[in-house]
Amino acid sequence: MKKLNFFNISIFFVCLFLFPCCGLEEYYVLEAPYQKFSSPDASTGSSGLDFTGTYFGFYTNDSDNSTSSASAFKYMGTAVYYKIYNNYSTMNSQISAVSLISSSTNYSSAFPRLQSYGYQELGVEGRNVSPLIPASGGKNQKVFIRLTNYQEPAKNSDKWKDYAYRAKIVVDNDEKYIPMRQDNTKSFDFGRKNSNGDYDKPKSGEDDVNYSSTASEDDIYYVALYAVAVGYDNSFTNYYSNVLYLGSVPINAAEEDN
Repeated sequence: MKKLNFFNISIFFVCLFLFPCCGLEEYYVLEAPYQKFSSPDASTGSSGLDFTGTYFGFYTNDSDNSTSSASAFKYMGTAVYYKIYNNYSTMNSQISAVSLISSSTNYSSAFPRLQSYGYQELGVEGRNVSPLIPASGGKNQKVFIRLTNYQEPAKNSDKWKDYAYRAKIVVDNDEKYIPMRQDNTKSFDFGRKNSNGDYDKPKSGEDDVNYSSTASEDDIYYVALYAVAVGYDNSFTNYYSNVLYLGSVPINAAEEDN
């Protein structure tokens, strides 16, 4: 994490001569996550990815963001944001737009662009966690995210904890959470009934859904994920790094197994 000092020359001299206490504006720059080990691609649509490959994997950038001696700034960790689409072209267009910004000198606008598209922070079952991956104190953390379950055994089964293809978030080989949508009550298993006997299929008007009247395929939804480093200064102003695109997966709401 870097700390930069910016000032306008004319304002500086005004401050220097008229307001001796006037200081320089401090601006903090967070370093983005940059390393992935699994980045799924939803471009194949309903034929999809093999269920063994529908997971996201990346490393946080705690090592670069935990080295600052600035007492006025706190690095919090790494957040993960997602968006659900029913039109692949719309998703791809927005991903391309964010990619152009994130690879330019104006990369600080990449996270605000995600916000403008309505991306939501990934939730977890049973609790509120923000950011998803808290800062480790300097060691980069390996993060594994699988959004959906494939042939999930019953939760009271002895095999449930050992089952590889269930929805989970694993940090440095330690299983932490079950991923949920932003309200922490709806899962990404769109083809399965929840505890109330209802389907958690995305609907038009929901904050985390970009719903088009012209779906790419019936009952197929696409979910894109991004990671971003987050922190705040002593005035509680939030700071965000450039974003890291983690990939996208198709989810078939007509099938229980995804």
